[in-house]
Amino acid sequence: MPCRNHYRTLVKHQVVTKSNEPVIIESLRLITELVIWGDQHNAAIFQVFLEHKMLDVFSGILAQPTSTAVKRQLIQSVMMMVQNLSREDSLFYLLSHAAVAEVIVFPFDFKDEEELVAYYVSFLKTLSLRLDRTSIQFFFDGESLPLFSRALGFINSPEGMVRTSMRTLALNVLRVDDDNLRKFIADRSAVLFSLYDALVDRKSYKLGDGEDDLVGQ
Repeated sequence: MPCRNHYRTLVKHQVVTKSNEPVIIESLRLITELVIWGDQHNAAIFQVFLEHKMLDVFSGILAQPTSTAVKRQLIQSVMMMVQNLSREDSLFYLLSHAAVAEVIVFPFDFKDEEELVAYYVSFLKTLSLRLDRTSIQFFFDGESLPLFSRALGFINSPEGMVRTSMRTLALNVLRVDDDNLRKFIADRSAVLFSLYDALVDRKSYKLGDGEDDLVGQ
């Protein structure tokens, strides 16, 4: 089965080096495409993904000192699965896996890496679109919400796409019907006012034409 073959390739090159990075990137890409297709058309493919604990392999690669290209592919792979998995059990497995949380909190070096920022912010936004009363448990423990706090780190971004993605994320979090989450946010109302100021009325940049403010959403 192709998915198993690509997994073996990753295991063979489990220590990332400059010379094997192209192989690793391609294997990650192909595994992602197969898993998404399998989720929709062939459950046996997704079962191979589960049996070999491929998300653990993803985590192992993320933890290594790799190039930006590898990290971009890891972010993109997880994001694409979050976005495209349609079976409830498949999505539940993915969102509950530590690999997703690890991507959220990983200390990426965004300096002079606009493309990496774009991938990361899109990943956070995509995750927020999957938030509901059930999935919020994987990202909120009652004391912290890294998905939200990491997004706030881009509050002063000069890029319109980044600001728009962060606004979408904030609104998606606020819409989750969870009493503990609402209390958590209410207790940090100052953060919400800062978010509003940054997205709507910052003097440091001008919002793009046609963008609505938070009140209008």
